[in-house]
Formats: sequence, C-alpha cells, structure tokens
Amino acid sequence: NIGVVAMWLALLLGPGARIVAVEPVPAVFRYLAWNIRINGLASRIWPLNLGVGGTATKETKFHYHPLDPVASLLVRAARAELDESADAEEMRRV
Repeated sequence: NIGVVAMWLALLLGPGARIVAVEPVPAVFRYLAWNIRINGLASRIWPLNLGVGGTATKETKFHYHPLDPVASLLVRAARAELDESADAEEMRRV
C-alpha cells in the first residue's frame, strides 16, 4: 500500500475528503507517507503505520521480511509455535 487508492479517493472526493490509509510494514509505510507528501495530499490523507483485522485481538504474529516486504505474512494461529519450528528457522534465513 503506497497510497494509490487513497490518493485516487482524495482527488475524486475533493478537498473536504479525509482518507485513512493503513500499512503495517514500516518500509512500505515510509513510501506511503512520502507518496502522500509529494503529491500534496497530506491534508486529506491520514497514514497509519498499523494493520487492521476483522477480529478484536491484542496481538497477531506477523512475519516481516525486511528484504522483500511484499513477502511478509500473518502467522496463522495453528502455527503459533512457529518460532520453535524448523519452518521458523527457514523463514529467518530467507
């Protein structure tokens, strides 16, 4: 999410629009914030560096891949012990 839809909505809806754009991955969030700023839409779009889900929870495990943020993923509850598994070691090496 680098803000393409948020910017399109802000332009479509006009100066009175207030758009919220969310992005949980820090590296991608920086591009989102930069993109909003250079396009002069900071007064219309509020970027948030967080994720949004469909269920109320305090915490969700998220694997962040710093070399390829697009490959980041949510860790399913069934794999809650991922950090202790061989898969976790493999993911760390990727």
